[in-house]
Amino acid sequence: MTRNRLWRLVISAVFALAAVAGTHLALSTVHGQNFDGITRFAVSRGKRLLLGADAAVLDTISMGALIALTGIVLIVAALRRRAPLGLRVLILVAGANLTTQALKHLIIHRPNLGVDYEGLANSLPSGHATVAMTAAIGIVMVAPVRARSVATFIGWVTASFVGIAVMLNEWHRLSDVLVAFLIAGIWGVLLAPREATVRRFGRFHRVTLLASLLATVLGAGAGAVAWVRTPLKPLNEATLVDVAHTGLGAILAFASIALVLGLAGVILALINTQAREH
Repeated sequence: MTRNRLWRLVISAVFALAAVAGTHLALSTVHGQNFDGITRFAVSRGKRLLLGADAAVLDTISMGALIALTGIVLIVAALRRRAPLGLRVLILVAGANLTTQALKHLIIHRPNLGVDYEGLANSLPSGHATVAMTAAIGIVMVAPVRARSVATFIGWVTASFVGIAVMLNEWHRLSDVLVAFLIAGIWGVLLAPREATVRRFGRFHRVTLLASLLATVLGAGAGAVAWVRTPLKPLNEATLVDVAHTGLGAILAFASIALVLGLAGVILALINTQAREH
């Protein structure tokens, strides 16, 4: 086993452990359900600032759109005479999205701990966030080497926007988005080709990596502060909304946006590093 393959397995294992741990905290504990529930209402406080752009983007994400985008990626791979690369992207898109749907509807169940409202169904992981991240990873994988850092930056912005938008519209909570990104990241890290090429990572790659690392650190710090301040007793939906409009809600809104930006950028930057000299 080469060092690169070992590194991929380690990264994938870290992503998987983070997804399992995050799922457990968010769903299996009252503290976690309270924390996660507040994020949905806290982030949505900023919805009016986007003037409907978030809803417009979400309306474009469907199975038909995913199939069309996958087709475009396959065409790009064919034009580059990289049919095996197109096959990798096809496996990435199918594998990550089927994993998300299986986990959400067949495997993961949200226990009723008295948080939010009675009969609340499981929404983890987010299907929209998975689609957005797999699309971003797929585009980075098939983009020509010279354009890959730009594709990474664009993918980071778009995937992050979708992840934030589903929270702005109160469709999902923070854990739903982060676990979806991690699932796509696992498939992407395992499938991204290790290409022999001489390249220098450009400005867009550095901006994506450094900004996402900074966002991760700031988001984790704010999230830790909010975690300590989150009530331990079950909060119903009305109380979650009230808390979201307090200082704790503001901290959680910041933490949520920062963590979404951070994780999306780190994953895509990792995928981008596979196109390098070895």
